[in-house]
Amino acid sequence: MFLKLLCLLAPVYLSSASITLSGNPGPLQVSTATAGHQPDSVKDDSTDYDLNFKDLEKKTNGNIHGALSAPLPKHTDLKVTFEAPEGASSSTVSLTTTPQVLVSNIKRKKFKNLQITYEFSANVEAGVIPLSPKILILTITAN
Repeated sequence: MFLKLLCLLAPVYLSSASITLSGNPGPLQVSTATAGHQPDSVKDDSTDYDLNFKDLEKKTNGNIHGALSAPLPKHTDLKVTFEAPEGASSSTVSLTTTPQVLVSNIKRKKFKNLQITYEFSANVEAGVIPLSPKILILTITAN
């Protein structure tokens, strides 16, 4: 089972904030399982991101939202965790085509080398999945 991810930034709604990615994860391939269990998930944490929220208006915090460009194949799940910068919060999110908050309450500051972790899983009902590129669309909003 394969899933290839491509990261693409959507238009940034705050002209004074930016996100820079260090690259894209490689193809995520589920290929092992323990007898009697669902296939093992696969993780990739090779992508970092930088944020520049320094120029936001005083008293304004920001959020990063993420959504996939197209639905995942049936019986699969793609989770992402964005490392939260100092003072912000994040959690692991199962990605869909509906935008969801990935990082919230980001303060007015610059941050570098924050890690992104992807985890792809599929159950046996998924079967063999052809290479299926997806785009993670990121947007920035103000609180």
